[in-house]
Amino acid sequence: MDQRSLRILEYHSVIRLLEEQAVTDRGKELARLLLPLNDISAIKEVLQETSEARYLLRGYSGISFAGVHDVKSLLHRIEIGGLGEPSELQDLGDTLEAARKLKNTIAESDEDAPILKREAARIGLFQDIENTIDDSINDIGEIKDSASQELSGIRKQMRSLNERIRQKLDSYIRSSAYQKIIQEPIVTQREGRFVIPIRQESRGQFPGIIHDQSASGATLFIEPMAVVEANNDLRQLTKREQQEIERIIRMIC
Repeated sequence: MDQRSLRILEYHSVIRLLEEQAVTDRGKELARLLLPLNDISAIKEVLQETSEARYLLRGYSGISFAGVHDVKSLLHRIEIGGLGEPSELQDLGDTLEAARKLKNTIAESDEDAPILKREAARIGLFQDIENTIDDSINDIGEIKDSASQELSGIRKQMRSLNERIRQKLDSYIRSSAYQKIIQEPIVTQREGRFVIPIRQESRGQFPGIIHDQSASGATLFIEPMAVVEANNDLRQLTKREQQEIERIIRMIC
């Protein structure tokens, strides 16, 4: 059908309405690409498919695309040896779960839906991958402590060390000896190391390593010598954590 006929029929307005109803980005893309059919057998099949879908949607609450994400780029990256971010793997797990539920609902339905049941039969089931992702990644897309015994141990050490460092730095902030040289009574971080903001003119009164300064130059962010070794240990633990996270991600991919 030529563009003039499509314009007269307001075909693109109909397509926009269809696109608005699509739940997934891929569904919206497919809706935009739709063109009228001119083969009678193909037309009959898609009309039958539409009727089947309508019956199933009316009768089964499990017919849903909720949780489906576009994971094509992730799968391509994995295929060529790359890794996914935890949040991307969570999307993959959600998509596999949604596909499994959709497949099972259609397969177990009592409706006479041969076309959709045939299509649903083509959906693969990857329960092992689903379970691994669910065991390893939490609801906000982060690797769980429980993903491995090694990671759990590392993070326990990190929390303990964090607390020790903060307690030490808090003692500086509370000390009357340093009240006049501390710019703000806060503990912050620079380059992954805990520091305290010190007034520029008081630099000589506070032994430590300068890691940064404010834009005005009035404040120096100093790591007290008393926590340098602990900060070093924390950096090493952070590296070990990242290595273990990468190992877990590779196991999933």
